[in-house]
Amino acid sequence: MARIIFLASLVVISACSGSSGGSTTVAPASAAEVLAKAGPVLQDLESVRFRIEVEGDPVYIDGAELLAASSAEGQYRKPASFQAVVQVKVFGITAEVGAINIGEDQWITNPITSEWERLPPDFGFDPLTLFDPDIGLGAMLAGGVDGAEFTGPSEGVDSYAITGTLQGSQVEVITAGLVAEPEVEILVVIDAETSHVEEVTFDTGGGTSQWTVSFSEFDEPVTIVPPETE
Repeated sequence: MARIIFLASLVVISACSGSSGGSTTVAPASAAEVLAKAGPVLQDLESVRFRIEVEGDPVYIDGAELLAASSAEGQYRKPASFQAVVQVKVFGITAEVGAINIGEDQWITNPITSEWERLPPDFGFDPLTLFDPDIGLGAMLAGGVDGAEFTGPSEGVDSYAITGTLQGSQVEVITAGLVAEPEVEILVVIDAETSHVEEVTFDTGGGTSQWTVSFSEFDEPVTIVPPETE
């Protein structure tokens, strides 16, 4: 929770600094209005770069709990493709796991041999859930977030910082399928001009794991191709 408050303060300070330069952004009626506008923008994206960072207690991406993820960075392309590199620890050694999804086809690299393999059934990491048109983050924001409110001034800012609470299955979606938890409090940062969601931060496990999910390179060209396998 302290992490969320700290990040919110940084956003507010930055926003107020930006307003001194003559920003003319009109204050929205409510935080819910900002979220309702940002949701469809995220849903309509053709492509985007995403980054997921996890600090604190380990979060495992496999059913055997051998691969503990610390970060993942990649690109999504509509309707159901992504490529990513996941930083993991396996047997105490830091390694990288590549992941590619194209439609129904999924592959990862073996963390020991680095060879591409078909995705095993117990692999939990699935960033496609973030962009699912029906249950993804865009759909959540469009449908409303419990207790949504601004963390500071909303007039003349470059980015809005909004807190709220996500429930149950929504938590699993924003953790790319890795965590199931009753609820989490989130901080969402949204660009005031474009309504792009820039960052979402939250804690899981009662504050033992701290998450940052960020987005950039909105609608830039992305090419995702199948890996070479033996």
